[in-house]
Amino acid sequence: MFVWITANSNLRTVVTTEMDKALWAGVVDLIDVFVPVINFVDAKPGCYAQNQRQSYNSCKYLWWYQSCMSDGCDGGCHPNRTGHCLTDWPSYMIDHSAIKNRVMSWMSYLYDMQGELYWGTNAFDKVGDAWQNSFLAGGNGDGTLFYPGIPTKIGGMSHIPIESIRMKQIRDGLEDMEMFRLLEKQSGSREAVLELMKPVVQRAFQFTDNPDVMLAARQAIGAKLMG
Repeated sequence: MFVWITANSNLRTVVTTEMDKALWAGVVDLIDVFVPVINFVDAKPGCYAQNQRQSYNSCKYLWWYQSCMSDGCDGGCHPNRTGHCLTDWPSYMIDHSAIKNRVMSWMSYLYDMQGELYWGTNAFDKVGDAWQNSFLAGGNGDGTLFYPGIPTKIGGMSHIPIESIRMKQIRDGLEDMEMFRLLEKQSGSREAVLELMKPVVQRAFQFTDNPDVMLAARQAIGAKLMG
């Protein structure tokens, strides 16, 4: 890291770590973009230090990410996949609800994140035939948000990416977040937007799984925008 910064002072360093680890290593001032995992930004009681968002207020840029940690990562680092610390998080896995796929962007607005990292969208090369098996790192669909649209599978003559339903849910979530930002700009009040979001999301591990509740909140925000 020291070599990179010396060679090019305009080069931004992006590190997937938590603030306490960066402080321990003495590298806080060398990190331009902090990217902690969502489970450690605001953890459940007994799992990690709880809401740590304020500890990142001095960061130049703050992103975050979700990972296989929410599914156990093949049991390697979290053998109890159904345990208290590993459930009820946003997820891009196939077996989770559409809301869990979509709500990450709502979380990003709630916690005032500037970006999101996801490790891969076409990891089907790691699982063989993704149309038959997408299991990787403890979950179905980890790193596979697109499927290989090859002629032997879909016909035609060209190879094209086929977006998953999860990818469409992620897109919808990003569009939701754009609505939040538009309303904040229009109303001049972030708190007003958060109040409208409250029936859907309260904390990183507390959110509705009822699509009707999410739709109603989205419609209420849309109505405010239309004024």
